[in-house]
Amino acid sequence: MGNELGGTEFKQEELDELYKAVGFIVVQWGLAEQSLDCIVANLYQNLGGNSLRKRLPKMLTDKLKYVGECLSELPEIHTLKTEGESLVLKFKGFSSNRHNLIHGALGNLALEQGVFRFSKLDIDKEHDIHVVRDVFFDPKDFPEIAKYLTDLGNQAATFGHKLLEFADSPE
Repeated sequence: MGNELGGTEFKQEELDELYKAVGFIVVQWGLAEQSLDCIVANLYQNLGGNSLRKRLPKMLTDKLKYVGECLSELPEIHTLKTEGESLVLKFKGFSSNRHNLIHGALGNLALEQGVFRFSKLDIDKEHDIHVVRDVFFDPKDFPEIAKYLTDLGNQAATFGHKLLEFADSPE
């Protein structure tokens, strides 16, 4: 038998699995994005990327765009272009899912037809109003998500180390 909170019956085991999954997503994404930050810093400070921008990019979308620009414009790292573009695509492939889960609010403590519903508050820029959008998380997808994010973190760290080798090598 489940618990009851505010009229909603829920199973603590299901919530625990959700918290475990979302926690993993937060931690693993943080590791991957920290590697991305190191990549951006190295490109900017050591590999000529400061010629492309006056300021270091800070937001994820801008960092990914900047890495793409560096891969296209900096001849010093041309041999890493394909690998770097793959990394950028991998970040883009999960960024909106992560954003929706992390910045959404759990809409119900219980599974609804096998999934958790999150409510995400967005701004409709055209009408200058807030709108609510539902986002769904299926616990059955977690093993695939965990693999994706682990691979992303590994790929980002590996790419970052390769860039360090370029920065450390004599001209």
